[in-house]
Amino acid sequence: MEETAENKRPILLTIICVLIIIGAILAPLSIYAVMNNPIAMDVMEKASQLSISIQYAMIVLGSIVGLATAVGMLKGIKLARTFYVAYSVLALIVSFAASNMKQSLIVTILITIVVLGLLYLPNINRYFDRANA
Repeated sequence: MEETAENKRPILLTIICVLIIIGAILAPLSIYAVMNNPIAMDVMEKASQLSISIQYAMIVLGSIVGLATAVGMLKGIKLARTFYVAYSVLALIVSFAASNMKQSLIVTILITIVVLGLLYLPNINRYFDRANA
């Protein structure tokens, strides 16, 4: 299929997906970096009501979801965007409910709201609508 102005992927969507992919790669690496650091583990224990192993599992699951959905969005798969939004909202709810330091999540919540809002801009909607037609 020839890429025209009508079906060309918006640059903003490409940037968002690349950032999601970078985050999805870096998050598990951060687990490895702090896994044997007693100070980092102490902070993780104090910051959340969830066990450290559950926190690690959530990071890995979030990375897998982020990577898969970002690749799907780059390919124009509307369901990938829907799944990414749903998972992001669910992850925020779980994180907020389990957090012992809720004020530390404010920036994360704001960034997530902005990113999710950007994923529904008119030109991005048109891209997904045309890609799935």
